[in-house]
Amino acid sequence: MTVRITLEYSTAAEAVAALSKLAGDAQAPKVERAQSTGGKPSQVKEGAGTASAPSQPTAPAAPAAAPAAKARLYTDTGLSDLINACVKAGKMAEAKKILSDFGVTKGPELKPEQFDDAIAKFTALGASSADLG
Repeated sequence: MTVRITLEYSTAAEAVAALSKLAGDAQAPKVERAQSTGGKPSQVKEGAGTASAPSQPTAPAAPAAAPAAKARLYTDTGLSDLINACVKAGKMAEAKKILSDFGVTKGPELKPEQFDDAIAKFTALGASSADLG
């Protein structure tokens, strides 16, 4: 029987921390950048206090919680520029209709999961932040 588990981490330090938690009380292995490969992937060197893999299967440990993705902010989306471009182009009624379709009256009331759809609708309406200049 083969079991394959893939874990992805942003940094080697995060991976080492998670793996050392799974290993229990053993000391975490030291992480050093590979010098001969020009600093590409990190290599983990086992230290004296590193636990070896158990020969008997153990009960599965609870998976490490993945770090929460940083929520997108309205101010970083460019939506306010697109809405302002619509208003400047005389399409205020259409802009209000789009916002109304999302259940809001102002752009900042949009939820992060609505940003991409709102951007697409305002862009389809002909909004462009270049129209503001």
